[in-house]
Amino acid sequence: MGERRLGQASLAEALLPAGVGSNRRLERIAGLIDWAPMERLLAPLRAPTGRPGYPPLALFRALLLAQWCQLSDPGLEEALSDRLSFRRFCGFGLDDGTPDETTLCRFRGILAERDLAGALFAEVNHQLEAQGLMLKAGTLIDATLVEAAVARPRQSEGAVSTKDPEAGFTRRGQRSFFGFKAHVAVDLGSDLVREAILTGAEIGDSVVADALVQGDEAATFRDCQEFRAGPW
Repeated sequence: MGERRLGQASLAEALLPAGVGSNRRLERIAGLIDWAPMERLLAPLRAPTGRPGYPPLALFRALLLAQWCQLSDPGLEEALSDRLSFRRFCGFGLDDGTPDETTLCRFRGILAERDLAGALFAEVNHQLEAQGLMLKAGTLIDATLVEAAVARPRQSEGAVSTKDPEAGFTRRGQRSFFGFKAHVAVDLGSDLVREAILTGAEIGDSVVADALVQGDEAATFRDCQEFRAGPW
C-alpha cells in the first residue's frame, strides 16, 4: 500500500463554494517556498513499501503550522481535523485522514534523533527571508511551558522520568509543572518563528535568551506565557 496519496480533490471538496477554507497568507507561503530541498532531507524517512503512513513532508508542514500558530500537539491535531486551510497547506484532502498528536510527537522526535530539525527549519527560514517575508523590525523572545506526555515522577525521587529524562520541574505561582519549555524567537510583523529551542522546564528564560537573538533585527522584546500542551 505504501504512503497515502494525499491532496487529491474529492467530490465533496469540488462542491464547496469558492473561497471556503482559504487562507491567503498560508497559500502565499506555500507557493513561494521551494519544497524540494526539504523533500530531499526527509527522503530517508519515507515509509517502506507495504507500510502505510503519512508523507514526511506533510508532517513537516504540520510542524511548521504548529510553530507559526504556537499550537500544542493536541491543538495541532484538532486544527488539522477541522481547518480546511491547514489541511490544504499540508497536502491533506477533505477525505484524507490526518495525524493524531502521538504521530506528530513521534515525528518530531525522529527529526531530533536524526538531527534534521535544525536543517529543515533553517532552510524554510532562509527562503522566507529571501522572499522578504521576514520583516526583521524586531524579535519577540517568548517562553512557553509544554507539559510532558508521560506521568510525572515524584519530586522527592529526584524529579527524573525514566521514560522522558529530559523533562523537568518548575513552578508558576503555586502550581508545580512537569515538562519542557519552548523558547522561541518570533519575527514582529510577520509572526513567523525564526528560532526555537526546547529545554527542560527548569531552565530559566535568560539562559537561552542570547541564543535566540538573530543579530539582524532592529530590536528585541521579551515576554513569557504559559499553557497546557503536549510535547513540543
